[in-house]
Amino acid sequence: ILLGIIILLSSLAIPSFKQPFFLLVVSASMSAFTMWIYPPLLLKLNANLPAITRPSLLRSILVIAAALFYGLITLWALSAYIPLSIVIGLGVIVTTYHLSILFSFIKNRIR
Repeated sequence: ILLGIIILLSSLAIPSFKQPFFLLVVSASMSAFTMWIYPPLLLKLNANLPAITRPSLLRSILVIAAALFYGLITLWALSAYIPLSIVIGLGVIVTTYHLSILFSFIKNRIR
């Protein structure tokens, strides 16, 4: 922790020392991307559980809302470093994936 604080303080004190900021952005983007992909997979796994142990519909909606939040944060952070067309394409692909998982989850809940 102390080493991280020293690196962050030195990046503030020395204006030409920008590498830690870039590494923090990349690390946060990768974490947010992982959390963007993970919740629909969790819902897909939970859809196979017995009805008594499945999450409620409200909880499932909140999980999808959290995934969308992480997706927005990911796309916002990545838009500073990669072209906007790639960011939009990534957003469309992953959101389509989320919607397919959500629709299959809802279809399994109706059965």
